[in-house]
Amino acid sequence: MKLTTPRLLFLYIIILLLVAVLFPNPTDWRPKYGSTHKDPLGTFILFDLLPQLFPGDGIYRATQPIYNTLRQDSSYGSYLFINDSYNPDDLDLTYLLKFISGGGEAFISAEYFGYNFSDTIGFDAYRGYQWPQPLNEDSLRNTLYLEHHAFVQDSVSIHSSLIGAYLNEIDSATAVDVEILGTNDNSDVNFFRKKIGNGYIYIHLCPASFTNYEILYQNTASYVGNCLSYLPNDRIIFDDYYKSGRAKNNSNLSVLFAHAPMRWAWNIALISILLFMIFGARRKSRAIPVLKPFTNDSLHFIETIAAMYYNRRNNKHIAEKRLSHFSDYISRRFRLSELSWSTDDLDLLHTRTGINQQKWRELISHINELRSSSRWKASQLRAFSQSIDRLYYTIKNIEDV
Repeated sequence: MKLTTPRLLFLYIIILLLVAVLFPNPTDWRPKYGSTHKDPLGTFILFDLLPQLFPGDGIYRATQPIYNTLRQDSSYGSYLFINDSYNPDDLDLTYLLKFISGGGEAFISAEYFGYNFSDTIGFDAYRGYQWPQPLNEDSLRNTLYLEHHAFVQDSVSIHSSLIGAYLNEIDSATAVDVEILGTNDNSDVNFFRKKIGNGYIYIHLCPASFTNYEILYQNTASYVGNCLSYLPNDRIIFDDYYKSGRAKNNSNLSVLFAHAPMRWAWNIALISILLFMIFGARRKSRAIPVLKPFTNDSLHFIETIAAMYYNRRNNKHIAEKRLSHFSDYISRRFRLSELSWSTDDLDLLHTRTGINQQKWRELISHINELRSSSRWKASQLRAFSQSIDRLYYTIKNIEDV
């Protein structure tokens, strides 16, 4: 069977489809923490469990900053933030503290905090370096504990690479308002709450315990439920804005790149078009270029230069240019390279050119005016140009004879 171009393209597409089916995409272990992310470090399962944990006023997913969310609906409830880092700006922090002081609750689980936030709340969190290990290593695990007597037996084991941070320092001035709620197996505090006005802010330093991987495969669901049980059973605002995996690509092709099958289809289409262009170009002759005839641009050049000088209305400068070109012409035509354009040159000009002295005297008179004046009127420029044109005409008639 002869392998023609269409058959080669068809074979190539079949091979790409087989590769896409037989070699699935590797697991994405990047932290995302979004409610719609089903990757290991997403929070899809947690968001799905929230209606069971809080069968109160409902679950609200916030996809905008704190300022926009609370400005649209200022009713109190519990604001839930889960991410590897948390760093709100000044405006969002102001609205969050106002929300808590009025009687709301805020539960924030993160490893890294912005300086402005941690300094305002009055604590310092430290995350020591954890040597990265495969998550299937059951021996490399740490334990998380809750201090409440009802949860003291419900410890949970978490992978050492996901252990998060611990409380390094707390502001002594507000330490009386802080209550320790949880520790790790090194007795380091990783969960506490602080009284602010009429509400509480909860700081949890191991956000990985709320992810799909830990809840589904490491059975941290009871630990997560116990941590969130401190929140009142009312409206829950689940933050879906301050996320590491928040989609920032707003282009028209973002839906194609968001799913692996669509990415494969896009790549196959691009490569197929490229191959078609390569093979198709070999079967077509090169187009013969159209050669345009040469054009005489001298007049166009003269008109452009004239318009440039005319628009500036510098008559004296135009006259100087005309004199410079005329002097160059006389010098080349009659070998007069040392003209001073004074009355002393009248005999020499008459002898070399054969033109009577009166015409040269008229031109020299205009040149003297040009040298003595700082500005020229249009009438002076016109008379000067006519004098030069008459000399050009006279010289041309002499040459024709």
